[in-house]
Amino acid sequence: MRPYYLPREFMSTVVIAVYIPPSADAAVACEVISSTTAKLQTDHPDAFMVITGDFNHGSLDKTLNNFHQYVDCPTRDNKTLDLLYANAMDAYDATAPPPRQVRPELSHDDYQVCPSCEKAAHAHQDAQTVHCFSNNKPWITRDLKALLNKKKMAFRAGDREEQRRVQHELRDMLRTCKDNYRRKLEAKLQQNNHLSICPPPLPTPSPSSNIRINPCPTVTTGQVKRQLGRLHQRKAAGPDGITPRILKTCASQLSPVLGHLYNLSLSQEKVPMLWKTSCLVPVPKKSRPSDPADYRPVALTSHVMKVLERLVLAQLRPQNHLRLNVNKTREMVIDFRRKKMPSQPLWIRGEVVEEVEDYKYLGVVIDNRLDWKSNTEAVYKKGMSRLSFLRKLRSFNVGSRMLEIFYQSVVASAIFFAACVLGQQHQSQRHQQT
Repeated sequence: MRPYYLPREFMSTVVIAVYIPPSADAAVACEVISSTTAKLQTDHPDAFMVITGDFNHGSLDKTLNNFHQYVDCPTRDNKTLDLLYANAMDAYDATAPPPRQVRPELSHDDYQVCPSCEKAAHAHQDAQTVHCFSNNKPWITRDLKALLNKKKMAFRAGDREEQRRVQHELRDMLRTCKDNYRRKLEAKLQQNNHLSICPPPLPTPSPSSNIRINPCPTVTTGQVKRQLGRLHQRKAAGPDGITPRILKTCASQLSPVLGHLYNLSLSQEKVPMLWKTSCLVPVPKKSRPSDPADYRPVALTSHVMKVLERLVLAQLRPQNHLRLNVNKTREMVIDFRRKKMPSQPLWIRGEVVEEVEDYKYLGVVIDNRLDWKSNTEAVYKKGMSRLSFLRKLRSFNVGSRMLEIFYQSVVASAIFFAACVLGQQHQSQRHQQT
């Protein structure tokens, strides 16, 4: 079931086997499959999912829009009964099966099954977990691996000329594969897709003694009804197709159901995938748009999720669970008098707040002299440390385009951060001098 090309952003694979009997209700079966798939997508959002099996007269084309169906040839007697859905493009290629050989049918008298043997066979069908660890480089392709196998076969056969020829071909193909992978990385950097290249590290669990368990927030039917009554009726529906007009009109009937769903979601700390999905709609900026830049993207989200967000925000607003940490609080005194007097210490809850000369706030170092000397030194050190990586990439003969992208995304972002603040400060100083 492994596809020819499994992108590296998929961390796991989920395979769902389906069998819909001919006498079953196809609509009900497809609804069950869709709900199960949505639950698995919520639990494993970064997984590669495959749904395959005997669907008979059922289809998931209308219920799972983000899945692609790959079987386009007859599977049994000029009928396409066996289907395969996946949430990735160009993952499989379908080919027609070879004709089956007709065998004589066996009667019930030709074989017998021992009941005890059948019971023992069912009892010993244990589940087995298989872990797959891929050790191939990201630029390795199927053609390159086939060429490597040719080189091994030539080495085992002792054919030096064939081995030399395959070695030259392998060197050229390896260079081509690396160039293609480099272009793929450059395209991702241009799209600001840094997480697919360097995923963030997994958070380390903190000791259990430092964990404070806050009570789970709950919502009441009255709160849900009040928020449903505040919806704007002319807003467009989200991906779930539920309009705010229906929610506002049927607030009395829907508030108990939605309240139960909200409390269940808050207690389990899980949100359905459909509530987190948004639909982008291009809205033209001009009367006659002729370019993709003439459209403004508008994201349509679920109004059911918006109501839940407002309910949670209303509970967190009066009691935001924020307490002043005296150990992380700093005091900075700005005094431009000629004769500076010693300041009195600041006490909070019986503890003295530490007095400092400079403080880093939102990436900018501010000192008690209100000049940019400390901030300039910090930016200089950060820029020099990141320029060392640029020099190391240049020593590896990386292309100029790749070096420019690395400079703009890593080095320039640190050097020119808060540059407009610096410019405004220097401009105001010149106005004061004149």
